[in-house]
Amino acid sequence: MSDRTSQARRDFLRDAAPRYIWWMEPDEAARDEQKLLAAIMDRGDEKDTVAMLDLFPPERIGEVLRSAIIGQFSSRSWSFWHRMLYSDLTGTYVPPPLPDRRFL
Repeated sequence: MSDRTSQARRDFLRDAAPRYIWWMEPDEAARDEQKLLAAIMDRGDEKDTVAMLDLFPPERIGEVLRSAIIGQFSSRSWSFWHRMLYSDLTGTYVPPPLPDRRFL
């Protein structure tokens, strides 16, 4: 990854942070890339979603899904991103269940 790409990603995250993690300072929220990308994937508008997809490779978006914690995704966005990243054209892909709480 080039320095220019790294800087563009940091700038995007810092710019988007107040819209999605408004209770934190933008620089602090931008440092938690997983949390901020998950918020954009769950509630992002078209502009931010397209920018995210331009700046971050599908592998990174997949990492966000794999490391998701309880409550980061609605069932709708969870299904959308799994199908977007992992489904083939047969339509047989079934996303895994959302992260949930389990009590012993």
